[in-house]
Amino acid sequence: MITSSVHSGSEYQVVPKPQPGRPAAATREQALERAQRWLMAGQRVDVRALARDLGVGRTTLYEWFGSRERLIGEAFALAARTTVRAIRDRVESTGAQAVLDTLRRYDRIVVRHAGITALLRADPVGTIRIVTDPAGASHRAHLEIFERLISDEVNAGAYTPPIAPSTLAYALVLLGEHAIFIEAQRLEPDLERLAVVQAHLLGVDP
Repeated sequence: MITSSVHSGSEYQVVPKPQPGRPAAATREQALERAQRWLMAGQRVDVRALARDLGVGRTTLYEWFGSRERLIGEAFALAARTTVRAIRDRVESTGAQAVLDTLRRYDRIVVRHAGITALLRADPVGTIRIVTDPAGASHRAHLEIFERLISDEVNAGAYTPPIAPSTLAYALVLLGEHAIFIEAQRLEPDLERLAVVQAHLLGVDP
């Protein structure tokens, strides 16, 4: 340790000399937020580039997320939570209609989003795997998001779903994944047709 001497009366006291400190290392949350921004901007989420941008090692990112696909899945999940919450705050309807209105607006955003479209075009197989993997962060987040959306209307006394909220959310999520991502490999997603089926599941007159 580098030291300096301070004279005090007849004695010299040795005190540490301040060292230039290293900047605080990036956190897992910061890495996830950065990956989300890149994903939403249509920028490729590259682990090497992300590590360099954050000032951490690639090994650290792999310790946090396990793989690039899992990182993208968590980034998509984070974006979904934020987006659905913002949509629901603007929806004025209640009950089953509120769930349907929120779903329809969210589906339109996903289909038209440049970042998601770029990811799907660049790697359709990998993107579908990220979105539909039952154990993946994106699929689990969507189940949680839409089950909560339904349960909030139930708890408010505005909706009595035809089946359990968890089962209804499961059906809606699988339907959306197929229509928006799997069919999108060959066809333009038919959002109007999708909305009719969503309305039927929710018990809303389409």
